[in-house]
Amino acid sequence: MKTKKEKLKVNRDRFIESVYHIVFYGNTARSLNALLSSAGDKVGEDEKMILRYSIQSNVMLMFVSFMDELNKYLFEYNAEDIETKARVDAFKKIIDPILSKTNNWTDLRKFRNNVLAHNFRIDSDGYKSVHLTGKLSEYNIPESTIDLATLLKYIDSISKITEQIFQNEYSEAIALVNRFNKSPKKINQSIEKETNEVNKVLIEVNKRINEYNRSIA
Repeated sequence: MKTKKEKLKVNRDRFIESVYHIVFYGNTARSLNALLSSAGDKVGEDEKMILRYSIQSNVMLMFVSFMDELNKYLFEYNAEDIETKARVDAFKKIIDPILSKTNNWTDLRKFRNNVLAHNFRIDSDGYKSVHLTGKLSEYNIPESTIDLATLLKYIDSISKITEQIFQNEYSEAIALVNRFNKSPKKINQSIEKETNEVNKVLIEVNKRINEYNRSIA
């Protein structure tokens, strides 16, 4: 059984983690938005479609987690001191116009659960495919490039406000991250060696495909 002091520490730890996560998501959103806007003139239509779908998938997953951090940890933080409580309340009020806009996309969580997290299958409908049942177009989600850029901008804006209002907590989180971070492992394997290994595997696979085709001819 945790003591009151221990419970308060756990509660505050989750709060600090949430501040860090929200800023982290904002940095990611900023990078994705830059990629979305800069790649438009550099790739063909097919590549644009693939890029937009990839970014869309990433954004949907990220936004649901982003909202969980806000709702479950930051908004619900029961601070002991009046000053922190006041900052949390002020933060909620400041970002409310943004959240009101994102709430217009009513199926973000459902899309994330059915289409992305559960491999295009609807768990509440016998795991039927969203593609083969015509249900994919029914989701109310950001679909156009402008929609995605807008949602990314909203995430980025909330992130910047979080970093400003909870500057001390964010600095504390950064200090912890820096303490635990390890130097990246050195990669000794050369690109040439890796390419040769991949080609070797694919040659074997092609050989088996040819054998299969001959067996059914």
